[in-house]
Parts: sequence; C-alpha cells; structure tokens
Amino acid sequence: MLTPSNDESTAAYQAEMAKAMSLHMQRGEEYDNVEPWEYWTGGLADFEVMIRQKSVRLKSIISNAKTELERAQAVEDTLSDLINYAAMAAAWARMVRMDADATRKQPVVTAPDMRGLKVEVVAAASGNGNNHK
Repeated sequence: MLTPSNDESTAAYQAEMAKAMSLHMQRGEEYDNVEPWEYWTGGLADFEVMIRQKSVRLKSIISNAKTELERAQAVEDTLSDLINYAAMAAAWARMVRMDADATRKQPVVTAPDMRGLKVEVVAAASGNGNNHK
C-alpha cells in the first residue's frame, strides 16, 4: 500500500499542478489561441458538460481497466484534464463576477470579456496554501 509522507504528497501535488498548467498552455497553442468566449459559447454550462464527461470517463476507467498500471495512467490523464476544466470554469466565473462588480449589475448569461486575463503559476513555497493570484 502506498503511504507517502507529507513532503512526498506535497511534491506530487505540485508536480500535478505544473503538469496541468503545461497541458493547458500546450492545448492553447494547439487550438491556435482561440479566444475563450469563441470556444465556450454556453459559458459555465459548457464547463459543466466537460467536467461531467470527464467524471463519466473516470468512472469507466476505474471499472474497466485491465491492469492497475493501465488504470493509474488513464486516471492520471483524465484527472489532469479535469483539473484544467475546473480551473478554466473558476476563471470564467471570476471574470463574470468581476464584470458584475465593475458594472454593479447582476451578471449576464453572455460570455465575459476574458481578453487580457493572465494566469500566473505560483509555487507553494510558503507552505500556507494561500498563493492565489
């Protein structure tokens, strides 16, 4: 049975987050940097669909993988995708909220203006877990 230490667990977590960010950047280049509001025309509802699809995929992998190694590899890939969809959905929700705060209106259902949104990866060096930008 795998029983990682706190340090090993933290290092593994940081590695997965770095991998997810790298995958996000790579996919952005593959999609020729399509603007988010052009791709996610349904807003948060589109993210819910993708997160649900990845959750269904995860359940299928766990139930149907032939070996533990096959299962672990497929689960890791699926969860990396899930991390990215969840982070993009959170960023989208933040932009909707910021837009509503800026205009002092209720958020609209249309896509927020995400131009100029910058994502910054910050290593969890302080150890307090509050390194959000």
